[in-house]
Amino acid sequence: MTFCGGGYTKITKGQGGIKMRIILDTDKKTITVPWNYSDKLEAMNKTIREAMGDEAKTLDFKNYIDDCWKYAMEHSDSLLKTGQKPTRAEKKG
Repeated sequence: MTFCGGGYTKITKGQGGIKMRIILDTDKKTITVPWNYSDKLEAMNKTIREAMGDEAKTLDFKNYIDDCWKYAMEHSDSLLKTGQKPTRAEKKG
C-alpha cells in the first residue's frame, strides 16, 4: 500500500495478495480509496478465513487503513517516498 498526497487510485495484484493505493490528501483532510475498496477488503477477509478460520481477524475499513498507516510510519526510514516533480510538455511552434 502506498500513501501519497494526490493523484490517482491504482489496484494491483502481486505477491502477498491484493495491493491498493490509498491517497491521503493533507490539504483537504480526506482519504481516497478505490471504488471497489469494500470488495477488495471482503476478498482479503475471505483469504484470512480460509487460511486461519478466524473471524476475529476480519478487516474493516478503519482498522485496515490504520494498520497500514502505523506500519508505514514505523518504517518511514525505508518506506517514505517522495513524488516526482511534474514535467510540462514542450510547446510546439
